[in-house]
Amino acid sequence: MTQPPPIYDLVLLLDPQLEEPARAKIVADARAAIEAQGELLRHDPWGERPLAYPIARKASAEYHLLQFHATTPALLDSLEHSLRIIDGLINGLGWLTVRLSDGGGIFDRGIIDGLVNLVGGVFYGAGARLRRVQTGYLRSYVLFLVLAAVGIFVVLSYFVALAKAG
Repeated sequence: MTQPPPIYDLVLLLDPQLEEPARAKIVADARAAIEAQGELLRHDPWGERPLAYPIARKASAEYHLLQFHATTPALLDSLEHSLRIIDGLINGLGWLTVRLSDGGGIFDRGIIDGLVNLVGGVFYGAGARLRRVQTGYLRSYVLFLVLAAVGIFVVLSYFVALAKAG
């Protein structure tokens, strides 16, 4: 008596951060390969579920169970080959994304934080110098106010003269 062909289970774990059309294409390609060289018995989309342990820093995945009969061993080889290529491509894109985000961190820490620290240092130094001139005498403060008013008047006069000349 001949035994029935074995039932193969293919469980696809797809990254939920991957765009929906890309996830749907992976499932559709696997189904098409199975239907072309075998018999698809069932496809159960289980949805997003937590992983038992993190894989590549991911805590959840979108699960799909495909049960099928393989009429030829070539089907199993082609599925393994195509899914390894997809996995390598996804891992490569993930690696590239991580490296680009690291570059953004370097820009943020090196340039942005550097400029913020520079501005903070300038104002801290200016505040330290201004503390020295705080004497508590009213005439000192009035003198600084008069000098500031004269400075503002000189700057405004310069811009008005420039506007009239231009």
